[in-house]
Order: sequence, then C-alpha cells, then structure tokens
Amino acid sequence: MHYLLVTLYLFSSQINAFSFDNNNDLNIGIPFSEKTYTNKVYENSKNNKLTFPANAGIDADICFGESYQIGAPGDQNLYTYTWTSSPLDINFDDDIPNPTVFPNITTTYTLTVEEISTGDTDTDSVTISIIEVPIDAGSDATICGGDFTNIGETPDSGYSYSWTSSPNDLSLNPSIANPSVSPTQNTIYTLTKTSLTLNCSSSDEVEVFVEQLPVINAGSNETICENAIDYSLIFASGPPSGVSYSWTSSGNGTFSNPNLLNPIYTIGPADAGLGSITLTLSAVNSPNPGNCDTITDQITLTVNSNDELSLLSAVGTDSQVLCETESLTPIIYDLSGGATNATVTGLPNGVNAAITSNQLTISGTPSAGITTTQTYSYTVTTSGPCTSVELLGTITVNPDDALALTSAVGTNSQELCDGESLDTIVYQFSEGATDANVSGLPAGVNALVTGNDITISGTPPAAINAVQIYPYTITTVGTCNNTSLSGTITIEALVSVTAGSDGAICETGYLLNSATASNEDSVLWTSSGDGTFTNPSS
Repeated sequence: MHYLLVTLYLFSSQINAFSFDNNNDLNIGIPFSEKTYTNKVYENSKNNKLTFPANAGIDADICFGESYQIGAPGDQNLYTYTWTSSPLDINFDDDIPNPTVFPNITTTYTLTVEEISTGDTDTDSVTISIIEVPIDAGSDATICGGDFTNIGETPDSGYSYSWTSSPNDLSLNPSIANPSVSPTQNTIYTLTKTSLTLNCSSSDEVEVFVEQLPVINAGSNETICENAIDYSLIFASGPPSGVSYSWTSSGNGTFSNPNLLNPIYTIGPADAGLGSITLTLSAVNSPNPGNCDTITDQITLTVNSNDELSLLSAVGTDSQVLCETESLTPIIYDLSGGATNATVTGLPNGVNAAITSNQLTISGTPSAGITTTQTYSYTVTTSGPCTSVELLGTITVNPDDALALTSAVGTNSQELCDGESLDTIVYQFSEGATDANVSGLPAGVNALVTGNDITISGTPPAAINAVQIYPYTITTVGTCNNTSLSGTITIEALVSVTAGSDGAICETGYLLNSATASNEDSVLWTSSGDGTFTNPSS
C-alpha cells in the first residue's frame, strides 16, 4: 500500500475542478483559508488506486450555536458522498462533499466516498467539539404585581451578561448576571452570556408571570345619623369576578353579607357612641395562587347622634304660673347628642331664650296689661345634622286684681243721721280677683258678694257722739297682687234744743239763760219781732 503526502495551499479564488497529474500529484482549488491536509491514497482489492480519497476535514472546536463546514470540495459526477454522525445529527445535507453542520453537542461526522466508475470506497472522520457556555436564566416564576423577583445566575467574572425583555421592562438592569425585576405584565427575559476568553456565547430565557392585584375602592367617607339604621355600600367598586371580598367594621354593626362587594351595613347600638367607625373592604384573587396578599381599602362613617334635649332646671320650671309683673324662674334645657342649636316659639312678650354653650335658658318678666289669665304654650326645638327633638312647656300669667266702685259717685263716703239707712254701695272686682273682703263696717251694715259684685248696705247704729265716723276697706282676694279701696260712713246724732221758759220782758231786754242744745254743730237765734240778739249764734 502506498501513501502520498500532499500539501495544499487554498486561496480565495474559486477552483471548481481537481485532478491528479501523471506523477500522482493532486491539484485542487477551493475558497478556503490556508490549511494543510494529509491525503491518503489507497489501492483497492483490484490494485487500483482511489483517485480522490475521502477527506472529512479537520477536527475543530466551535461555540455552541455556531455552524461549521466539514469535508472538502469534490466531484459528485465521479463520486458519491455519504455522511453519518454520532450522535445522530439529521440537520445537515449528508450527501454532499462539504456540508455545513450545526451541532448542539460534540459530534463525530464520518464521510464515505465511493468512486462511481470503480466502486472503490474510502472513509474519513472529523470531530466537531462544542464549546459550551454554561448558562441559567433562572426558573420561570409568578409574582404579584408590584413585587420583585431575581432572575439569572450567580455572577462569573469570566463572562459578560446581556439581558433583553419582551415586552420591554424598565425595571431590568441588562448588564448583570442576576437582576431583580418587577414587570407589570407577563414578560420573557433572554440572557446572553459570553465567554471573555473564547468569545463564545449562550442564550437562555426565563418567563416571569404577573398576577395582578385587584383594584378596589371602598367608597368615600360619609356622615350618617344613628337612626339611619341601614347604610348601603353602593359606591364600593372592584372586579365583578375572580375576587373574594370581605367587609369588617370597627363598630358593632352588622353586614347583610360581608362577602359581597356592595352589602348593607346596619348601624350597631354602640356605633353612635364611638363617633365614627371604620369599614374595611378586603379583597384577594380567587382562586388564590398565593402570590398576592390580601389588599384593603377603608372608609370612615361618622355617626352623628340624634338630637337630645332635657330639662336641666328644677322639675316644674317648665310649667310656671306667674303674676303679670312677676319675673320667671329661669327655665334651663340641656342640648346634647347631635343637637347644635335650638329655637323657642310661643313665649310671651318680655320673655326671651338664649343659648350659652350647650344650655338654653328661658328668662324674663311677662309684659303687664293683661286682664284675663293667659297661658302661653311654648315649644323648644333642637337643630343638628340628624333628627331634631321637641319639648313643650307652659307659662301661665295671671293678671293682678282689679277693684272699682260701680255705684254712684260719693256713695263710698256717705253721711247719715241716726237711724238713717245707708244708700247701697256697690264695688266690682275683676281680672285676677276672685273675691273680696270688707273691714271696718259699722254694726248693722253688711257686705254681700254676688258674682263679681260686692254690695254694702244696712242701717248703722246711733252715733255715740255727735258724729261717728266708720272708715272701711275693701280688699280683693286673688293669686296675684291684691288691691284695696276705702270709704267712710259718717253717723250724726240727732240735735236736741230747748229755748227755755216763756217770760215777759221789759223794754230793757231779756236774758235767755235757760236755753239748752245738744249734738248741735251750731245754733242760731231768730225772732218773730224786730228785736236783736247780742249773739244770735250762742
């Protein structure tokens, strides 16, 4: 068996033919860089030489993902070319002299060349070794929207790292081995890792799935009254499905169904006392993969109490009975609960209401001038954001007593003689007076009340002295200020007079020294003649 060492110099000019000259030298031209091949020429069983021996090419190391051309140019008109591979690679043309291969792992390719005219065969092999860059972009993960997760691998100083994302994630640091990312939607991250010495790269990808938090809104803060009883949470919003809801209260009210988005809240008995309560809406994805925590939103319900009003002054001060010039005992009311103010209607003139802090005081003096009893019914009404309340009271004003002489003028100062009857004296009491009393009347004279009239009548006794004066007083009886009137009854005794005994007189005069008089106020002598008296009044 003979061996021929042939050194080939291959240049860029295209050479499509090859042959052996008479000295068995191989002449070939193909567009490769300069390489040295060892060609083996065998004599077959018929002692014929194979004109063009098999040439699988030179063993090579390539980066993962790169391609490599194996074999050498040949003439398929003269030879058939058959390639096999171990491990099996089906992704190349296995019937041409110099195919391009894309192995993912180290692979040995074997070429069998058969000369068509003679049936002589020859084989050769080449091994393409893959320089693998170890890479791990990380495991697929699911996070909750807004959270972060780490992707990639532990950094190695012998490599550079480059990340891309689809869709674009602005949170990504593209030049480190294990960035922390927070995508807003499902995102695929592709890592390219490059060896700094071999210039080989590998790529890997990882997908981060984003579980979106539900967007909820418990509504707006509200102010309600304790007697509202039911409050509908109609303004709460959130996804209609795929979410589990739960309502809680800081008070002691109840929900019609706490697991509905829009339940009804029934105010509890202690809610108003708290002043305000917090209603909390909780939501979690359903079914819940466990990536997102429960989220919450709250509203504050300010629960205003209904108005409250109570009498703070003494019992009975809200139903006073007064005289028309009497001052009112102050009536004091306490405003509480939700009451912020109050008004009073129905008060008499001269009586007013004033509010200081949370107390309302009614005071004053009812105006005078009434002639009959007046009852003033007043109403105190609170005001506030919730239900008002009313309390009623009365102020009864009685007029002062009135008394007047209704008989003839002068009948209240009569002068009578002994045995003479009194002209009837009549008084009338009115307004606040309900009766009258008379004092100072002489015996035989009486006062009689008939209706509102007092009649004084009768015959006084004989005068003890020449003149007997009886001052009397009539005084009204009533609940308010009494009044009095006075009068006099004067009794004069009968006059007794004696002129003396008859007698004869001289021209010189007559002494009337036997004349007497009693109970007289004055005396006066008169004569039937034309004589004169020294003092006719004595």
